[in-house]
Amino acid sequence: MQDSKIENKGKNNKKENIEKPPKKNERIIPKKIINNLSNHMNKLNLENPEILKFNNLKCSKTINAHNSVIYKIKELKTKIKKKNALISAGGDNLLKIWDSTDFTNLSVLQGHSDQILTFCEIKNLQKQYLLSTGEDKNIILWDLKELKLLKKFRNVIHDNRIWRMLNFKNYLKYNEFNDLIISCGDDNSIKIFNYENEKVISNIENGKDKVKCLLQYNTNKEKFKNINNPDFKMMHFLVSGDSGKKIKIWKLNYLENINSNELKIEIVHLNTLEFHTNYISEIKKIKWEKNLFTIASASADETIKIIDLETLSCLFTLKGHVDKIYTIEPVYFSDCDSIKEELTNSDRAYLFSGGKDKTIKIWDLQSGILLKNLLNSEENVRSFHVRNSNLSNISSNRLNNQEDYIIDFALLSAGSDSSIKIWS
Repeated sequence: MQDSKIENKGKNNKKENIEKPPKKNERIIPKKIINNLSNHMNKLNLENPEILKFNNLKCSKTINAHNSVIYKIKELKTKIKKKNALISAGGDNLLKIWDSTDFTNLSVLQGHSDQILTFCEIKNLQKQYLLSTGEDKNIILWDLKELKLLKKFRNVIHDNRIWRMLNFKNYLKYNEFNDLIISCGDDNSIKIFNYENEKVISNIENGKDKVKCLLQYNTNKEKFKNINNPDFKMMHFLVSGDSGKKIKIWKLNYLENINSNELKIEIVHLNTLEFHTNYISEIKKIKWEKNLFTIASASADETIKIIDLETLSCLFTLKGHVDKIYTIEPVYFSDCDSIKEELTNSDRAYLFSGGKDKTIKIWDLQSGILLKNLLNSEENVRSFHVRNSNLSNISSNRLNNQEDYIIDFALLSAGSDSSIKIWS
């Protein structure tokens, strides 16, 4: 059943988790990975400060933010009125900006005529913008510095609702690709467009399936020098999840038009993975195990899959939800002075998940163990923001005690009850 504009309330019917035989395209997991998982499970320390913090999490504050479902919350990189800020997108057609310290409202952005499903921030030395879109198919460009609407797109980029927009990561540093956005939606397409001139420069049709979620990956880095799969060497690619239960890998080819000297991006289908039995609601990149391209995919089939894209194998499945999963968010804890590209033996990775069963679950991401189950008793969970700004930037030998280590950790959740909850 597809998402509708009006959320249905009602009791959840708990379903039995029945193990199914592996699908034909599920690869044998390399022995090296199994050993790594086994070693991690042996090392899992339930006395780690973050796990102690998870066990004590409770809802410490509730903000009545919107008059309808909240589809997305995220902390902005841009300071608003010289303050760190959080933005929320609602089914009441509004974007609201909040002081992320005391959660007072800083601004309300009005311009959409229907539910706002997603947004993305554009920040560089010259620009402090926000793009938003949703059910009305309109894309609006906002100036975050002046807190005003700059323009509504004259051109229709998608013919149906838009679920995701991402900043195009210009790994090759071409000037022509500085102002690009990747988007997907219910018109069964993925598009790359320029938000300044509203020109679509690349378009790929996804057959009969609506595209629900996207992420962009890059393998053109030193840390990927030992890649075994030739398809993934020196490559930029997209990963999409759709209503047809499929995860697709798309390669980005950069082409030059000899006649006009214009650079173009071609989107080419590379692989299809079918590990889920219902639509894919979210895909997130996981910094896990050196030289692996690992993602977590959440689905309406009530499961989360941890997938290695290089070997096209499902490493393991997280089971515990009893209804559709809408959102997932990885979070990392390190004893090192800086955030790394991949996890080492001393680093810890966790995953937060939420959905229609009104629960928030915290998983140890390397072993698959469910650590904590939080009851969001009001309504469905649609979006997370994890605030842990000082967790990966403090060396263990500078810590006085565990409280210093976890003092700035908080989980923010939002969903169908129109409120933002702070868990700390």
